[in-house]
Amino acid sequence: MNTLTGADFLLTYGTLVQVRVTPTNNKGTGATSDPLTFGATIRTVPRRPAIPTRGVNTNEFKVHVDWLPLVTALDRGNSPILGYRLFWDNNSGVTSVFVTEGMLFSYTILGILQHQPYKFKVQARNIYGYGDFSDEATIMTTDIPHIMDPLGSWYNGNDVRITWSEP
Repeated sequence: MNTLTGADFLLTYGTLVQVRVTPTNNKGTGATSDPLTFGATIRTVPRRPAIPTRGVNTNEFKVHVDWLPLVTALDRGNSPILGYRLFWDNNSGVTSVFVTEGMLFSYTILGILQHQPYKFKVQARNIYGYGDFSDEATIMTTDIPHIMDPLGSWYNGNDVRITWSEP
């Protein structure tokens, strides 16, 4: 049995492959079959995932990163996703540090510096390999809020009004 790859024939994702088979042995060549016109479509590595986002649990001590799974057949390369890889820059400016791989859609990194930007990117994998990286996301850790100015309040008989300045 022979296996053909799409790169050899410049076939694109989703192309239906129609096949005819001609048997040959030491006695000669048999008749060519009718074309197979169903079932064999070109598959490929996954597409680029969406840019990761800042998770709600990000604070001054940790960065929580979320990303969306690839759900359409086109995005998945017509093959199930086997995992996602997350990379970050570890505050170096170069997003090349491997963090984790698996069927995860979020990850939390602990022990980071306050009020610093960190860069993240995600890559998906199926049986045909790794697809392109997502665009880089820059996620800023939070700082503890500054001391607020004293509150002002007054009562006018019906309502209580409270004011303050943003930190």
